[in-house]
Amino acid sequence: NDLLNGVRGLFGKENRHLSNFENELQIFFDAKKCFTINTGTAGLYIILKSLAKISSDRREVIIPVYTAPGIMLAIKEANLEPVLCDIELETFNMDINQLKLLITKNTLCVLAVSMFGVPLDLVQIEKQAKKHNVFVVDDSAQAMGSIFNGKRLGNFGDVGITSFGRGKNLSTYSGGCIIVNNEELITPISEELKGIPDIPIDIQRILAMQLFAVSFAVRPFFYSIFHLLLSKFKSDRAHQDFTIYKYTNWQSAIGLSMLKKIEVFTNQRFRNGVEILSALSDIEEIILPKVLSDSVSAFNRFPILIKHQGLREQLMKLLFHNGVESSAMYLKPLHHIFELGYRKDKEPFPNSAYLADRLITLPVHPLIRKNTIKRIKNVLVKFFRKK
Repeated sequence: NDLLNGVRGLFGKENRHLSNFENELQIFFDAKKCFTINTGTAGLYIILKSLAKISSDRREVIIPVYTAPGIMLAIKEANLEPVLCDIELETFNMDINQLKLLITKNTLCVLAVSMFGVPLDLVQIEKQAKKHNVFVVDDSAQAMGSIFNGKRLGNFGDVGITSFGRGKNLSTYSGGCIIVNNEELITPISEELKGIPDIPIDIQRILAMQLFAVSFAVRPFFYSIFHLLLSKFKSDRAHQDFTIYKYTNWQSAIGLSMLKKIEVFTNQRFRNGVEILSALSDIEEIILPKVLSDSVSAFNRFPILIKHQGLREQLMKLLFHNGVESSAMYLKPLHHIFELGYRKDKEPFPNSAYLADRLITLPVHPLIRKNTIKRIKNVLVKFFRKK
């Protein structure tokens, strides 16, 4: 039904789905305003350009070292400077104690990224930012549906960003949403969005075909059959640039349909994550994330760390042979991808480097069944028993 709604939107002449989707997102996030755009990276760039106009004397953006490389592209394009903050190995998110030391008079904003759908303590980040008159950007690209302290992620700070890209909690294969919580930002963001062109129709057709293919890819039966073919849709290489276009009407139609089910999807992701957490809690050879109290984690994928660095590839192959799609996510922290001037003789961000070398993520999407979770546990128990 979601794809059918998209097909109707693709051939429709009106853009009513687009405005309806933005209105419904505004209600969902309880935001002042929501703007859709073609990618989360493009949305972040628009946000950063808008913040820089308001605070033109501040140029630094604090970000976690382990996160999506596309964040760096948006910062560079906005002519701003990244300041890296290590993660901590409990929640696998930004180390707030280190963050406190990084905020200066040159800090424009803190990009608060909730990795894997596990909420960051955004209340503490808001408190620290307020002391220094610093903006907070709530990055819920991997965490749409997650809740912390009674609020949806994306609704913290001054402005939020989320993604509708491939594999996200609400996916239309590409797309993103700027979530404005500070009314002061509505006008500058609106001005930055003026004149952005539509996605060319030939690219839209390719997107539609890719979305149709990937809609089957998440189903375990089809994944096991077509894994080699579908793997071509994936890439471990960091993007070198990004484009800025309007979000499409037909993707909005799909998004509207899926948004009606987001609570069901969120609850299932949370339940699947909790079941995996419980099932693997007694395996000493791995590290599991700590989920903060007063939170609901709409896990995008469930992260585990293999204490022995050299065993990751073996375990991933074994999981695949047992019909479980695992992923190493981002293979390097940002300072190992981009030349940022950090020392090479000593690791400046040991926790991020540790996580990048040992991370495996497991599927938690709503189509995952309990027998899959049992299979994951059995594979891990048998694997480490032999080591």
